[in-house]
Amino acid sequence: KIIGNSVTTIIDLDGGSVGSTVTTLTANAAVGAATLTVASTTGITAGDWLMLLDDRAPDPDKPTRPGGELVKIFSVDSGTALTLVTSSPTATQGDYRGVGGTFDDTAMDGIGAYLTSSNARLAAVTLAEGASVKSLSVINATPGSVANGVGISAGATLNAQIIDVEVSGIDGAGINLGHAVGTKITGCDIHDLVDDSVNNRLGYGINIAGGASDIIISDCTFARLRHGITTDGHANGGIPRRITVSDCRAFQTHHSSFDTHGAGLDITFSNCVSVDSEEYGFSVRGRRVAFRNCEAVRPDSYGFNVSTVPARRIIIDSCTVRDGNSAGLRVGGDGIIDVYVSNFFVDGCGGNGVLLGYGNTRQVIVNSRFFNIG
Repeated sequence: KIIGNSVTTIIDLDGGSVGSTVTTLTANAAVGAATLTVASTTGITAGDWLMLLDDRAPDPDKPTRPGGELVKIFSVDSGTALTLVTSSPTATQGDYRGVGGTFDDTAMDGIGAYLTSSNARLAAVTLAEGASVKSLSVINATPGSVANGVGISAGATLNAQIIDVEVSGIDGAGINLGHAVGTKITGCDIHDLVDDSVNNRLGYGINIAGGASDIIISDCTFARLRHGITTDGHANGGIPRRITVSDCRAFQTHHSSFDTHGAGLDITFSNCVSVDSEEYGFSVRGRRVAFRNCEAVRPDSYGFNVSTVPARRIIIDSCTVRDGNSAGLRVGGDGIIDVYVSNFFVDGCGGNGVLLGYGNTRQVIVNSRFFNIG
């Protein structure tokens, strides 16, 4: 057991942070590209991790947080050309992936290239490899004493593992994953975090931020905090991406139990349950997010909430809402595109079974059932 007393970060595994610009791009970096054309490769070597970003912000609510992603250099091909590692985060060349892309409303699916016209560039980053925390309780003995508190910070890490850990009383995030790659979190119990946004104490159970990617979270329990899991941008850039959350439970959260902010891409929640949320069971503002076999029980507001733009390409499949106080599913307005709902089941809600906002396009609901509505 580790007990913090007026400590901002109790366990700090951070490897570093995103630094200054290393080079700028001289050609756009298209989605799927395996090579980058840059002004200079001086100082860059094979195996380096870098942040690929441009100035456009994915989340309109946070315009100073640019989109981007962490990339690994496979080879330096010339004074102006780089080849990226395109398989798993630690592999050499293998299964093709390439540039993941950033939010771009002009692209057909909402994900587009990094643009030289928006100052596309590569920035330095250092990742710490192999850190782990196992079978430990991390407790803040003085809740309400610091701002932006963190129980375990695993930012700028590679392949960190956090297993069978209890976190409680933190003045902010229980676990923070800013620019983390390949993190695995399982069997954790995160509860009773301070949720006081006025004083910068945001009680996120697990906060996945910036260039974080390839994150696996399973079999965790959250109670009495702001969000069990959420994603967010970062002042140094990045859209959290390629995240899977499975078999997790959340009780009495003060806001949506499972959540993404506007910055979030390629995220799947499966077999997760929210019980007695004081707001929504599940809420999404990111892109290419799927909820599969999830259940919201007695949410005080919507069971599932596709909140607002930039939300796009959302899947809700084989999910259930029971005894909610408002709509089973709400899709906000102002231009949300591509929401696909199938095998949705609502048994008891105080409002509509499904509430669709104005100005949206391509919304499909099939094979769904609604009982005891209104």
